[in-house]
Amino acid sequence: MVTVRDLIRLPSFQGTTVLAGSAGLDRSVEDISVMEVPDIEEYVSAGGFLLSTLYPVSTHPELLVGLLEKLAALGLSGMGVKLNRYVDSLPPACLEKADALSFPLLLLPPNGNFSSMINDYLKSVLQVKSGELEHRNHIHEQLMDILIHGDSQSDLAKVLSRNLGRDIILFGSHGELLAECRSTPDSSLDSREVACALQACESEAMVVKKKLLSCYAALHAVRFGRERIGTIAVCWRDGFDLTGLELITLQQCSIVFRIMVQHQIMMEDAALSRRETFACDLIYGIAESEEAAITQASIMKWKMAYPILILAMVIPPPLGSKGSCEPEGDACRPQKAGVDGAFGRRAQRRRLLVRKQGDDRRVAQRRRRARCGGDRGDDRRRARAGGRAGVLPV
Repeated sequence: MVTVRDLIRLPSFQGTTVLAGSAGLDRSVEDISVMEVPDIEEYVSAGGFLLSTLYPVSTHPELLVGLLEKLAALGLSGMGVKLNRYVDSLPPACLEKADALSFPLLLLPPNGNFSSMINDYLKSVLQVKSGELEHRNHIHEQLMDILIHGDSQSDLAKVLSRNLGRDIILFGSHGELLAECRSTPDSSLDSREVACALQACESEAMVVKKKLLSCYAALHAVRFGRERIGTIAVCWRDGFDLTGLELITLQQCSIVFRIMVQHQIMMEDAALSRRETFACDLIYGIAESEEAAITQASIMKWKMAYPILILAMVIPPPLGSKGSCEPEGDACRPQKAGVDGAFGRRAQRRRLLVRKQGDDRRVAQRRRRARCGGDRGDDRRRARAGGRAGVLPV
């Protein structure tokens, strides 16, 4: 990111003077335009910096006050002017307006060349982008090592702390502590105090800064869609602002952090699915064998031995939570059960499977009885038709 302050330091801007609006020198410059028409506001965009000889307003310099208001409202980063060619001096009201708007107003050197200024700016932007790309590759290699070797969240906190030079804390979706890394042994970091400040991460801002009793913290919410699945806290004893490269580091580490959290959720869901399936097999008596069931239980670290007694209970959620039984007058209306019951959809599928197996057995029995009964009925009919006793099969 190139700011107005960086622009002044470029070779072609040497000799530039800040006339007013010095409070806005840290505004980002996204492009540079040259003013040649009075209605220039229709041809500029937010983040642009405007160069002008003031020729379009040479006959009415007082119009510059209204122009500055329009440019500031459009989000331009500043304006550089050349005097003593078409306009000799700026109205005092113009300087006052620039200070009030914190809109940088620069006096360019008399021999300044607009083309050279634009070329120097583009070279500066290219250098910044090249530096960002090198930095991204450097961080990318470290993070890939973590993913490839299956390292933990503590290793991610160490990488982030080493690159930012500050204390790092990783929190889960409910504010639980996952990992932390202190950049110095004498750090006075209090993770519990930082955890209490996580409510600020409900903001949509990329980084939320908080001043705490023991440190300053920059909180970055890690989201999956709109759901917050974790928080990265960057902490230091003194106040600080994250630079552009540090924000890039934080963004890349948050991607890896999100991958780790999602992988952990998937593993927990898979383990829960296996436990539910095994419990349903035991409840409905369709386990492969007692030995196989005991082996499966030992894998899940269950202590189980036959004979077993199974007690299945549906525990309602607390009042006020989703799916709870809310009292309404003297009545209490239970919420939907069944699919959302003890074992959810997997249990329902197991019940249907067992019911289908029973139905299949009953259908097979009826077919066998029908075949046997059909043979006897045919013999009886033949006997009555022939006027003689039929011989029934035994």
